[in-house]
Amino acid sequence: MKSIISMILFLLILMVQSAIAQSITNNRVIVLTDIEADPDDTQSLVRLLLYSNQIEIKGLVATTSCWLQNKINPESIERVIRAYDKVQPNLLKHEEAFPKQKNCWR
Repeated sequence: MKSIISMILFLLILMVQSAIAQSITNNRVIVLTDIEADPDDTQSLVRLLLYSNQIEIKGLVATTSCWLQNKINPESIERVIRAYDKVQPNLLKHEEAFPKQKNCWR
């Protein structure tokens, strides 16, 4: 009898955890970048897009910085997004939540 009650409680806990896990929403972010000031800025943007299945990217903004004071490079952001769009179908093979470029960043 105790094992049946334990099993029922265990199943109820699993059902509640599943319901809670499904209701969790992705965090939203807006990213400011001085892309092209350093090579690692582009690499960081690529890495960010590889996590776009877990976060909701609301905006990508090219900015100036102390290293790149008189120029912004939004075309560099667009270039990385176009590259993401080419690999997005392959990413979908691993996880269904990767967004399409046209649905997100335009």
